Amino acid sequence: MTGKHKSKEIQAAIAYALDRGWRLERARGRGHAWGTLYCPLTDRGGCRFTVWGTPAIPEAHARDLRRTVDRCEHG
Repeated sequence: MTGKHKSKEIQAAIAYALDRGWRLERARGRGHAWGTLYCPLTDRGGCRFTVWGTPAIPEAHARDLRRTVDRCEHG
């Protein structure tokens, strides 16, 4: 992982996911996505979560990210 998200809440949620085996792939500078998190299951059936660079409510986006990680069946 290179760089940090500008929202401390989202950065903490990203760290939460990484600690649980998720993998972060940074966006290539196009669009609104900052990056994508992938669950430990490495095939196409795995869970993923798009991390937005400027969500309307960063706290809600961070909460949704944590919820996705907690509900993932693969990790």
